[in-house]
Amino acid sequence: MIYSDACNVPGDLTWKYWPGQRVMLQQAGGAFKHFINTAVVYSASNTFLTLYGGMDYDLANSPIIEPYFSAAKAPLRLSPE
Repeated sequence: MIYSDACNVPGDLTWKYWPGQRVMLQQAGGAFKHFINTAVVYSASNTFLTLYGGMDYDLANSPIIEPYFSAAKAPLRLSPE
């Protein structure tokens, strides 16, 4: 199964987030998860991000803490284990 998840951020943050960004995040004290941002859409006062986690990662229905974003193709700190 391939996971593709969406999350939203209040406000128009299309200047800050764009397709191709690498994302590392943690949810509710769990392990860090790695994604690629595949789409960014501003609608209804929110910026919606579509995150691709391959076959390894998906978003749970819990708050995102400690998000990290990078424009580098293989960022050192954001590389999977």
